[in-house]
Amino acid sequence: MAEPRWGEVWDVDFGVPKGHEQGAQRPAVVVSSDWFNKTKADLHVVVPFSKTLRQIGTHLRVESPEGGLDVASDAMSEHIRSVSADRFTQRRGHLRPETMDQLMKRLKVLLLMGSKGA
Repeated sequence: MAEPRWGEVWDVDFGVPKGHEQGAQRPAVVVSSDWFNKTKADLHVVVPFSKTLRQIGTHLRVESPEGGLDVASDAMSEHIRSVSADRFTQRRGHLRPETMDQLMKRLKVLLLMGSKGA
């Protein structure tokens, strides 16, 4: 299998979900940096996609066929997750740099802005 890289969209087997977790096999975009992706940790940080489109500030709409997506899908930054390389099944494509910039802004708000209100 090829090594997943930053900005690539892959089918990932998330397994059986609990609660509101995302599960099953679905597309996800790799958001961990390539230096981390190449480490012996054999882990990659991803943001899964959903075909269910919602207007939530942490979601980023990506139109098909960008990233190899079959239909318009939401990247759900609140479901960011570290997964084993064994969960990657097939590479679909990659997101444009502009799209990745928008997704990284959502992740920054999600992960960093909460510290300002504490």
